Amino acid sequence: MVAQKEEVQKKFFDSSGAIVAALLCAQDAKGFIESAATYWLQLEKELYDASSPSFEEHAKQLSPEIQGYLHTLHDTLRRAQNILRAQFAAQDKEKKHTFAKEASFAVWQEAIASAWKNMARKDVITGMQDTRSLQEIWNIPWPFMDRSYQVAVSLFDQGHYYDAHAVFMLLHFLSPTVFAYVFGEASCQHVRGNFFDALANYLIATQLEPENPVLAFQLACCYQELGEQTSARLVFDYAIECAERQQVVNIVERAKEKKSLLPALKAA
Repeated sequence: MVAQKEEVQKKFFDSSGAIVAALLCAQDAKGFIESAATYWLQLEKELYDASSPSFEEHAKQLSPEIQGYLHTLHDTLRRAQNILRAQFAAQDKEKKHTFAKEASFAVWQEAIASAWKNMARKDVITGMQDTRSLQEIWNIPWPFMDRSYQVAVSLFDQGHYYDAHAVFMLLHFLSPTVFAYVFGEASCQHVRGNFFDALANYLIATQLEPENPVLAFQLACCYQELGEQTSARLVFDYAIECAERQQVVNIVERAKEKKSLLPALKAA
Protein backbone atom coordinates (compact mmCIF):
# COMPACT_ATOMS: atom_id res chain seq x y z
CA MET A 1 0.00 0.00 0.00
CA VAL A 2 2.92 2.38 0.70
CA ALA A 3 4.33 1.72 -2.77
CA GLN A 4 0.87 2.37 -4.25
CA LYS A 5 0.59 5.72 -2.46
CA GLU A 6 4.02 6.79 -3.71
CA GLU A 7 3.09 5.84 -7.28
CA VAL A 8 -0.16 7.81 -7.10
CA GLN A 9 1.63 10.86 -5.72
CA LYS A 10 4.27 10.65 -8.45
CA LYS A 11 1.65 10.52 -11.21
CA PHE A 12 -0.25 13.39 -9.63
CA PHE A 13 2.74 15.66 -9.08
CA ASP A 14 4.35 14.83 -12.41
CA SER A 15 1.73 17.33 -13.56
CA SER A 16 2.61 19.92 -10.90
CA GLY A 17 2.95 22.66 -13.53
CA ALA A 18 -0.74 22.67 -14.34
CA ILE A 19 -1.64 22.22 -10.67
CA VAL A 20 0.38 25.25 -9.59
CA ALA A 21 -0.95 27.30 -12.50
CA ALA A 22 -4.51 26.56 -11.46
CA LEU A 23 -3.89 27.11 -7.74
CA LEU A 24 -2.28 30.50 -8.43
CA CYS A 25 -4.63 31.70 -11.15
CA ALA A 26 -8.01 30.00 -10.89
CA GLN A 27 -10.80 32.31 -9.83
CA ASP A 28 -12.66 29.32 -8.43
CA ALA A 29 -9.91 27.66 -6.40
CA LYS A 30 -12.46 25.61 -4.47
CA GLY A 31 -13.87 24.16 -7.69
CA PHE A 32 -10.41 23.32 -8.99
CA ILE A 33 -9.40 21.66 -5.73
CA GLU A 34 -12.49 19.45 -5.90
CA SER A 35 -11.63 18.50 -9.50
CA ALA A 36 -8.00 17.82 -8.60
CA ALA A 37 -9.06 15.64 -5.66
CA THR A 38 -11.31 13.66 -8.01
CA TYR A 39 -8.35 13.21 -10.38
CA TRP A 40 -6.19 11.96 -7.48
CA LEU A 41 -8.87 9.43 -6.52
CA GLN A 42 -9.08 8.23 -10.13
CA LEU A 43 -5.37 7.43 -9.96
CA GLU A 44 -5.91 5.70 -6.62
CA LYS A 45 -8.70 3.57 -8.08
CA GLU A 46 -6.48 2.37 -10.94
CA LEU A 47 -4.00 0.93 -8.44
CA TYR A 48 -6.28 -0.01 -5.55
CA ASP A 49 -6.09 -3.75 -4.84
CA ALA A 50 -7.41 -4.05 -1.29
CA SER A 51 -10.69 -5.87 -0.79
CA SER A 52 -11.31 -4.35 2.63
CA PRO A 53 -12.25 -1.60 2.94
CA SER A 54 -13.97 -1.14 -0.40
CA PHE A 55 -12.58 1.59 -2.64
CA GLU A 56 -15.71 3.67 -2.04
CA GLU A 57 -15.03 3.61 1.71
CA HIS A 58 -11.35 4.31 1.12
CA ALA A 59 -12.16 7.29 -1.14
CA LYS A 60 -14.63 8.70 1.39
CA GLN A 61 -11.91 8.71 4.05
CA LEU A 62 -9.15 10.02 1.75
CA SER A 63 -11.00 12.82 -0.08
CA PRO A 64 -11.04 15.32 2.84
CA GLU A 65 -7.32 14.69 3.42
CA ILE A 66 -6.49 15.39 -0.25
CA GLN A 67 -8.62 18.52 -0.37
CA GLY A 68 -7.11 19.76 2.90
CA TYR A 69 -3.62 19.31 1.49
CA LEU A 70 -4.48 21.15 -1.73
CA HIS A 71 -6.09 24.01 0.20
CA THR A 72 -2.88 24.33 2.24
CA LEU A 73 -0.79 24.23 -0.94
CA HIS A 74 -3.02 26.91 -2.48
CA ASP A 75 -2.60 29.18 0.56
CA THR A 76 1.17 28.65 0.68
CA LEU A 77 1.71 29.40 -3.01
CA ARG A 78 -0.48 32.49 -2.87
CA ARG A 79 1.41 33.66 0.22
CA ALA A 80 4.73 33.17 -1.57
CA GLN A 81 3.49 35.31 -4.43
CA ASN A 82 2.41 38.08 -2.02
CA ILE A 83 5.75 37.90 -0.17
CA LEU A 84 7.69 38.34 -3.41
CA ARG A 85 5.47 41.23 -4.47
CA ALA A 86 6.09 43.02 -1.16
CA GLN A 87 9.81 42.24 -1.00
CA PHE A 88 10.45 43.30 -4.61
CA ALA A 89 8.51 46.54 -4.05
CA ALA A 90 10.55 47.31 -0.91
CA GLN A 91 13.81 46.63 -2.76
CA ASP A 92 12.78 48.83 -5.68
CA LYS A 93 11.82 51.64 -3.29
CA GLU A 94 15.17 51.49 -1.47
CA LYS A 95 17.04 51.65 -4.82
CA LYS A 96 20.13 50.01 -3.30
CA HIS A 97 20.39 47.67 -6.28
CA THR A 98 19.47 47.94 -9.92
CA PHE A 99 17.63 44.85 -11.10
CA ALA A 100 17.23 43.79 -14.71
CA LYS A 101 13.77 43.93 -16.24
CA GLU A 102 13.82 40.12 -16.37
CA ALA A 103 13.98 40.14 -12.54
CA SER A 104 10.93 42.33 -12.01
CA PHE A 105 7.67 41.22 -10.44
CA ALA A 106 5.93 42.31 -13.65
CA VAL A 107 7.63 39.38 -15.40
CA TRP A 108 5.93 37.02 -12.97
CA GLN A 109 2.54 38.71 -13.37
CA GLU A 110 2.77 38.45 -17.15
CA ALA A 111 3.80 34.80 -16.94
CA ILE A 112 0.92 33.65 -14.75
CA ALA A 113 -1.62 35.74 -16.68
CA SER A 114 -0.49 34.12 -19.92
CA ALA A 115 -0.40 30.68 -18.32
CA TRP A 116 -3.95 30.94 -17.02
CA LYS A 117 -5.20 32.32 -20.35
CA ASN A 118 -3.74 29.28 -22.11
CA MET A 119 -4.92 26.92 -19.38
CA ALA A 120 -8.48 28.25 -19.59
CA ARG A 121 -8.67 27.12 -23.20
CA LYS A 122 -8.57 23.49 -22.22
CA ASP A 123 -9.60 21.26 -19.38
CA VAL A 124 -7.25 21.87 -16.45
CA ILE A 125 -7.05 18.21 -15.49
CA THR A 126 -6.22 17.20 -19.07
CA GLY A 127 -3.54 19.89 -19.03
CA MET A 128 -1.89 18.12 -16.15
CA GLN A 129 -0.26 15.70 -18.59
CA ASP A 130 2.43 18.28 -19.52
CA THR A 131 5.46 17.19 -17.49
CA ARG A 132 7.87 20.02 -18.33
CA SER A 133 8.97 22.25 -15.46
CA LEU A 134 6.72 25.21 -14.79
CA GLN A 135 9.64 27.55 -15.37
CA GLU A 136 10.00 26.11 -18.88
CA ILE A 137 6.29 26.19 -19.62
CA TRP A 138 5.94 29.80 -18.48
CA ASN A 139 9.30 31.01 -19.83
CA ILE A 140 10.24 32.51 -16.48
CA PRO A 141 13.76 34.02 -16.78
CA TRP A 142 16.57 33.05 -14.45
CA PRO A 143 17.08 36.62 -13.17
CA PHE A 144 13.59 36.44 -11.62
CA MET A 145 14.34 33.02 -10.14
CA ASP A 146 17.67 34.21 -8.71
CA ARG A 147 16.16 37.34 -7.18
CA SER A 148 13.35 35.29 -5.62
CA TYR A 149 15.90 32.82 -4.24
CA GLN A 150 17.85 35.64 -2.60
CA VAL A 151 14.62 36.84 -0.98
CA ALA A 152 14.04 33.35 0.43
CA VAL A 153 17.62 33.12 1.73
CA SER A 154 17.34 36.56 3.36
CA LEU A 155 14.07 35.60 5.07
CA PHE A 156 15.67 32.38 6.32
CA ASP A 157 18.73 34.21 7.66
CA GLN A 158 16.43 36.63 9.51
CA GLY A 159 14.58 33.74 11.13
CA HIS A 160 11.38 34.17 9.10
CA TYR A 161 11.21 30.45 8.38
CA TYR A 162 7.47 30.35 7.68
CA ASP A 163 7.72 32.93 4.88
CA ALA A 164 11.04 31.56 3.60
CA HIS A 165 9.46 28.12 3.31
CA ALA A 166 6.64 29.48 1.15
CA VAL A 167 9.06 31.09 -1.32
CA PHE A 168 11.36 28.05 -1.44
CA MET A 169 8.33 25.83 -2.06
CA LEU A 170 7.18 28.01 -4.96
CA LEU A 171 10.67 27.95 -6.48
CA HIS A 172 10.82 24.18 -6.01
CA PHE A 173 7.55 23.78 -7.91
CA LEU A 174 8.77 26.10 -10.65
CA SER A 175 12.05 24.24 -11.16
CA PRO A 176 12.15 20.87 -9.34
CA THR A 177 15.70 19.93 -10.37
CA VAL A 178 17.46 22.88 -8.70
CA PHE A 179 19.13 21.57 -5.56
CA ALA A 180 19.13 24.91 -3.71
CA TYR A 181 15.35 25.18 -3.89
CA VAL A 182 14.49 21.77 -2.48
CA PHE A 183 17.29 21.99 0.10
CA GLY A 184 16.02 25.40 1.18
CA GLU A 185 12.48 24.09 1.54
CA ALA A 186 13.71 21.12 3.58
CA SER A 187 15.87 23.36 5.79
CA CYS A 188 12.87 25.53 6.67
CA GLN A 189 10.84 22.46 7.57
CA HIS A 190 13.74 21.08 9.60
CA VAL A 191 14.32 24.22 11.68
CA ARG A 192 10.57 24.45 12.37
CA GLY A 193 10.54 20.90 13.72
CA ASN A 194 8.67 19.33 10.79
CA PHE A 195 11.15 16.48 10.62
CA PHE A 196 9.07 14.06 8.57
CA ASP A 197 8.44 16.63 5.79
CA ALA A 198 12.05 17.78 5.95
CA LEU A 199 13.24 14.19 5.61
CA ALA A 200 11.09 13.69 2.51
CA ASN A 201 12.59 16.75 0.81
CA TYR A 202 16.15 15.93 1.89
CA LEU A 203 15.69 12.52 0.23
CA ILE A 204 14.58 14.27 -2.97
CA ALA A 205 17.68 16.46 -2.73
CA THR A 206 19.94 13.40 -2.48
CA GLN A 207 18.91 12.53 -6.04
CA LEU A 208 20.33 15.88 -7.17
CA GLU A 209 23.55 16.00 -5.10
CA PRO A 210 24.10 12.52 -3.64
CA GLU A 211 27.57 13.30 -2.24
CA ASN A 212 26.78 16.64 -0.59
CA PRO A 213 28.13 16.33 2.99
CA VAL A 214 25.92 19.09 4.43
CA LEU A 215 22.84 17.42 2.99
CA ALA A 216 23.91 14.03 4.36
CA PHE A 217 24.46 15.58 7.80
CA GLN A 218 21.03 17.25 7.82
CA LEU A 219 19.39 14.03 6.64
CA ALA A 220 21.06 12.06 9.44
CA CYS A 221 19.90 14.64 11.99
CA CYS A 222 16.31 14.20 10.81
CA TYR A 223 16.56 10.43 11.17
CA GLN A 224 17.91 10.98 14.68
CA GLU A 225 15.04 13.31 15.60
CA LEU A 226 12.52 10.77 14.29
CA GLY A 227 14.07 7.98 16.37
CA GLU A 228 15.44 6.12 13.36
CA GLN A 229 18.76 5.44 15.06
CA THR A 230 20.08 2.80 12.66
CA SER A 231 19.46 5.02 9.63
CA ALA A 232 20.93 8.00 11.49
CA ARG A 233 24.12 6.08 12.26
CA LEU A 234 24.53 4.96 8.65
CA VAL A 235 23.94 8.42 7.23
CA PHE A 236 26.22 10.11 9.78
CA ASP A 237 28.94 7.70 8.64
CA TYR A 238 28.22 8.63 5.02
CA ALA A 239 28.29 12.35 5.89
CA ILE A 240 31.68 11.89 7.55
CA GLU A 241 32.98 9.96 4.53
CA CYS A 242 31.82 12.66 2.07
CA ALA A 243 33.05 15.50 4.26
CA GLU A 244 36.49 13.96 4.74
CA ARG A 245 36.82 13.37 1.01
CA GLN A 246 35.81 17.00 0.29
CA GLN A 247 37.72 18.38 3.31
CA VAL A 248 34.65 19.94 4.95
CA VAL A 249 36.12 19.83 8.44
CA ASN A 250 33.20 21.30 10.40
CA ILE A 251 30.81 18.67 9.07
CA VAL A 252 33.23 15.89 10.00
CA GLU A 253 33.40 17.20 13.56
CA ARG A 254 29.67 17.83 13.91
CA ALA A 255 28.70 14.46 12.44
CA LYS A 256 31.09 12.61 14.75
CA GLU A 257 29.72 14.51 17.76
CA LYS A 258 26.08 13.81 16.82
CA LYS A 259 26.84 10.16 16.11
CA SER A 260 28.45 9.80 19.56
CA LEU A 261 25.09 10.72 21.13
CA LEU A 262 23.30 7.79 19.49
CA PRO A 263 22.51 4.75 21.69
CA ALA A 264 25.22 2.12 21.61
CA LEU A 265 24.67 -0.80 19.25
CA LYS A 266 23.40 -3.92 20.97
CA ALA A 267 25.73 -6.89 20.91
CA ALA A 268 24.68 -9.63 18.51
